[in-house]
Amino acid sequence: MLPAEDGEGVEPTLEALERQTHSPDEVVVVRHAAGFEVAIRGALEGGTEWIWLLDGSVAPAPEALERLLDAPGAVDALPAPVLLASKVLSPDGSLDPGSVPVPYVSDPDLVVAVFDRRLLPIRLARRGSLLVNRSGFERDGLPRTGSVFFGDDLVWTARLLKPEPGLLVPASIAVRRPASHRAAERRRRASVGAGLRLLLSDGLGAVEKPWFAGRLAEELIAVLRPG
Repeated sequence: MLPAEDGEGVEPTLEALERQTHSPDEVVVVRHAAGFEVAIRGALEGGTEWIWLLDGSVAPAPEALERLLDAPGAVDALPAPVLLASKVLSPDGSLDPGSVPVPYVSDPDLVVAVFDRRLLPIRLARRGSLLVNRSGFERDGLPRTGSVFFGDDLVWTARLLKPEPGLLVPASIAVRRPASHRAAERRRRASVGAGLRLLLSDGLGAVEKPWFAGRLAEELIAVLRPG
């Protein structure tokens, strides 16, 4: 489990983990980038197949992990996903805007096939609740910047999902704690920085970059707009 974005404690998340219908084999609370690397390496050396990267600012619903683990079996006739993302909500039940993944729409046949199974193919994912297959770490190694969730979630997931599919699993739900105004503003600005790093990285193909540049320009305008 990763640090809370707002710097607060992770006790609510730990309590939510105790209520999971499918209990994690082990829970590791990460405090810094080096701890993240140690935890991931330990899990891989122990033979772990799926690693749940859970943000300390979200509380997963009791069936969150079980629904993520069910998803690969629902698409066994399609390419195996390397990443599965929960739907992250705000406390009022609306989608948390800072956690919404970017859909993958380049293959209409895949989109339809996956949608029929109540899933959604994604091209990028943001921190929240992500279940990552060990094959992703074995292929690409650990995130190049030290940690996926210390400001580089977009870059890391872009690289991870460039050759393999990822899925949003709407039946798997996590709720993000409300952030203070100051923390929310800091998060918006950090999102723009992450977008710039994404455009300069090798996570996106040449055809993809113009579209993402347009999205980034919209975010930048929103951040700079008074009020």
